[in-house]
Amino acid sequence: MQNRTLLRPRIDAKTPRKGNAGASQPYTPTEDRGSERGEVVLSRPNFANPANPILNVLKRPIFFTFLAVFVFSFFGCANAVVTVNQGDDRPPLNPSGPTTIERPPSSPAAPVDYGMVDQKPQIKGGLDGFERSIHYPQTAKDAGIEGTVRVHFIVNTAGVVERAAVVQGIGGGCDEEALRAVQTARFEPGRQDGNVVNVKACLALRFQLPEASIRATFCAP
Repeated sequence: MQNRTLLRPRIDAKTPRKGNAGASQPYTPTEDRGSERGEVVLSRPNFANPANPILNVLKRPIFFTFLAVFVFSFFGCANAVVTVNQGDDRPPLNPSGPTTIERPPSSPAAPVDYGMVDQKPQIKGGLDGFERSIHYPQTAKDAGIEGTVRVHFIVNTAGVVERAAVVQGIGGGCDEEALRAVQTARFEPGRQDGNVVNVKACLALRFQLPEASIRATFCAP
């Protein structure tokens, strides 16, 4: 029997066909002439693209799985760093020793009234020296102004006057002079139960004419 060559239907090599990765690839038939009957056998096409190995790797599902794991791991670490940085602002504990807690300073004790304190504050130099430090204003002399100026103040534990204020005045510059004299005065601090305390006090300064004399006495605040 004479051998006949069997040909399958002609397939154009330029006709695109879909490969395993879903992308269109040119169909490249190959002939196998090793058959005993002389048949032309079309072998299965190879859809890989040897000219671009990177593209072949990108088309594999394992690549997208690896990429997704990398992206989630990166953003997870970034969120963890932000969480640590946005924590409370307390300083870390000192592992090498005890931690010292700073307490706010306690508010000063309320002043004791001048009439209730055991040992009353005394002006250094006495009342006579304090009166000599006060000057009768010339304006008050010329206007014939006289009377009593009352000044409230606090003598602190250091013997310094605080929060001095005129509560009764007569004008003519006498109020300002009385306030100046009290603010610049220095005291021996008062004591209560043997302890130095703040004392609320009052001084009455009497401006009197025609001799232009000034008399100072302590009074109840």
